[in-house]
Amino acid sequence: MIARRGVLAAALALPLLTSATPVAALVVREQRPGRREFARIPAGQGDIVEFSWIHSVDGTPWTEFYRVAGRELVLDCTEMSLTGAGTPSSAPEVSYSGDQTRMCGLDLTFDAVRWIHSRAVDHRIVVGGALLIAPEAVPHHCRAELAVV
Repeated sequence: MIARRGVLAAALALPLLTSATPVAALVVREQRPGRREFARIPAGQGDIVEFSWIHSVDGTPWTEFYRVAGRELVLDCTEMSLTGAGTPSSAPEVSYSGDQTRMCGLDLTFDAVRWIHSRAVDHRIVVGGALLIAPEAVPHHCRAELAVV
């Protein structure tokens, strides 16, 4: 009888817990005005999103690490092979491994990450170790964005 009460209590509490917590999603979509969606997956607080590409000028990999915080994305770390104009210069934590520079503690908040999609630079978005969307799934030269909705 006690086991049944526990199951019943859990079954009754589940809708209350889930209705109080809105379900968020990571979306890759076209920027306005079209807003076509190319991918959507569930997102939770603290999920880490890796956004990477090959730099169009120097041809080296660049990866940014974002954390889901409410309906925003917080840039925590950036990894790159070369540094110079346009790279963060005041990161609280900087480390080096071979030719890679990792800058962390950036704590920059964005409502969305926006870019002009190019298949030539191999844009990749990885969440939980899995590729969110194939680079070919977004049209070439599309004004794209990644957002939490």
